[in-house]
Amino acid sequence: NQLLYAQAFQNPGRTDFTFHIYKIDSEGKFTHLATAQGGHKNISVALDKNENIWITSHSGLMHVNTSIVECFANASPMVPNLHTINEDEQGRIWFGGYSTGLCYFKDEKLNPSPPEASHFTRFLPGHYKDGNGSMAFWTEDYYMITYDRGIWKDTRSISGIEGRQVGYYFLPLQNGKIAAGFQNFGLGITDAPLTVNSKWKFISKDKGMLLNNVVTIAEDDRHHLWLGRMSEGIALYDPQLDTAQTWMLNIETSFNFGMISSVVDREGRLWLGCSNGLYILQDPAAFQMFKDDLPSLLEKINLGEAGSSQVDFVTTYE
Repeated sequence: NQLLYAQAFQNPGRTDFTFHIYKIDSEGKFTHLATAQGGHKNISVALDKNENIWITSHSGLMHVNTSIVECFANASPMVPNLHTINEDEQGRIWFGGYSTGLCYFKDEKLNPSPPEASHFTRFLPGHYKDGNGSMAFWTEDYYMITYDRGIWKDTRSISGIEGRQVGYYFLPLQNGKIAAGFQNFGLGITDAPLTVNSKWKFISKDKGMLLNNVVTIAEDDRHHLWLGRMSEGIALYDPQLDTAQTWMLNIETSFNFGMISSVVDREGRLWLGCSNGLYILQDPAAFQMFKDDLPSLLEKINLGEAGSSQVDFVTTYE
């Protein structure tokens, strides 16, 4: 037989509660099962044969799957305002928050940032990991930061760097290079391995790439790079021609949206998450720059109840 025990703590400055739920075996040993949140302190708890937890209260019925780890933003050392997640060579899961810094998950628990990385605080979306587990992140305060076998470095401390090189996105390319979406610099391409000393080739307005910031990149089967920014539009860069074409959104036309997420699937189709829904380009590799009309070739996907909601994230699932 097993007993269940629950502790309730009111969340500071709030009216809801955090519950820590334990099981107690016949020898009196406590095992933590789950953490949950609810609106009322007084609860009843039951454990089913799969060790899933059922919680009842004045707020209703809650089901907690104990095989799923939940890290609540108000439970230290978890960082709120989570922007990025990555995994290092040891299997540690790193979390980066905007203005809140780093923490990591190891040995079934959250751990605070190590002292040598505690000054990195303003994490942006976008992360990179190579085959050896070396990582890179974007931050507002230290630009690109890297981790390699226990050593943290940042781009801001490198002498001679051109401007404030802050970005939002990384994409490993099929030719072994790495593309990145930058703020104000546009698209950047560099050689692997990625380090704070990497030299970037920037593709910007002089090449026809008119997006000020690039927040998503997808590579089609002919190595064209499709770029987007929600508030500006869509761009296409052809590395062989070293030329780009940009379609700026225009609220006076049907092309009144920008792209914020993108992926090319196994069939070579380009999926575009946009400010007004989800679109697909059936054969991006066959697209002829300066000849084909992109807006007329994009097909909008019916999202049902989601309607024309903004699609912030799109990926493939194998």
